[in-house]
Amino acid sequence: MDPHVGVAKEGVKEIHYVDDLAVDLTTVKSTRPHVETFSCKSRTLKGQNIDEVKVIVQADIEEALSKYGRRLEVRRPDHPLFGRTIEVRKVHLVYEAKLIDPRLRKAIIDAGASRGVAVHFQ
Repeated sequence: MDPHVGVAKEGVKEIHYVDDLAVDLTTVKSTRPHVETFSCKSRTLKGQNIDEVKVIVQADIEEALSKYGRRLEVRRPDHPLFGRTIEVRKVHLVYEAKLIDPRLRKAIIDAGASRGVAVHFQ
């Protein structure tokens, strides 16, 4: 995993920095390298009701997909995929477990799954 890799959406000059970019190095030279992105969130979601949490999580999901999903161009010069436009196979959203009410985890995971985003608690 490579931390804080600059990426740009296809046709857009603005660069975003994904928290972690995972690349299967055995696929780098292929026409379709296996790439996954990870967006880490430090949000306190204790003491909030499920509807408030769903709004926050939906916004996090949309941000992760819009910045780090679908097709990206890798902008880090020393990265093996530099300058290539690649298809992201999976977007992951990672929350700090200690900041999340354990009773809300299933709803958060389900919200991510409904949009094709894997949600993790660490």
